[in-house]
Amino acid sequence: MSEPLQREWRFYVSDMIGFAEKVTAYTEGHDQERFVASGLNL
Repeated sequence: MSEPLQREWRFYVSDMIGFAEKVTAYTEGHDQERFVASGLNL
């Protein structure tokens, strides 16, 4: 079995930024009560 390709650290940082932007978009307008009730926290 071959070893997985190693990615440069900057690609992981780019992924994290993209995921954070998605979280911000998905939870926009939610207060804590609405966020918990939505099930997005699971």
